[in-house]
Amino acid sequence: MRPVARQTDLVIKKSNDETIVYDLNTNHALYLNEISGVIWKLCDGQRNVDDIRQVLNVDFGKRVSSDFILFAIYQLRKDNLLSGSDDIDNYLKKYWGRRTIKKFGFGIMHALAQPKIKTVTAPTAIVASC
Repeated sequence: MRPVARQTDLVIKKSNDETIVYDLNTNHALYLNEISGVIWKLCDGQRNVDDIRQVLNVDFGKRVSSDFILFAIYQLRKDNLLSGSDDIDNYLKKYWGRRTIKKFGFGIMHALAQPKIKTVTAPTAIVASC
């Protein structure tokens, strides 16, 4: 699996360590923490999970597991920030089942180390003008 970051109908702004992505289709603003932003940027269709992990290990100076990368990809996929979602869904179902999602969901990783994505819904221009 070589995930591809979606680039169309998005407004992307880098702010300190966060990446702010505004989805023009859904009017959602997505806030990616530093590591989620880097993972999303590395989803260029050329790198697989192991390639992304190796880059993160060098850039962050810490060992990052493949499960960690998959969890971030799962979140990015859920927020419609990746293209070719059928391939990603099939890969996640085949190689990374519910156990892993539950493991991360219950906070086994330290909260600051988790790939985080926050979503805020913005009003459309018509509603905002009222």
